[in-house]
Amino acid sequence: MSDAALDERTKTVRVFARIMPEQKLRLVNAFKNAGEVVAMTGDGVNDAPSLKAAHIGIAMGGRGTDVAREAASIVLLDDDFGSIVKAVRLGRRIYDNLRKAMNYL
Repeated sequence: MSDAALDERTKTVRVFARIMPEQKLRLVNAFKNAGEVVAMTGDGVNDAPSLKAAHIGIAMGGRGTDVAREAASIVLLDDDFGSIVKAVRLGRRIYDNLRKAMNYL
């Protein structure tokens, strides 16, 4: 698939399964070109380029490789995807509190 066709396909398709590492990197770049904020999860050496290219790279800390952990911006220590939701919720609350404090000051 050409880059232009991939850019068009990413506008309608949201789930991609069983893809090769090179395809993961192309998808990350296609979503970034479309102006999306891209988060990528991975645990292997082959995921490292995509983790690095994504806005938010999330690696598995328990069963993930050292290469994936070093390439990622976030490492899940418990390898639980539910932790991502909890972390986003906590981050939004912290951001909201900081914004309120700045407005007050």
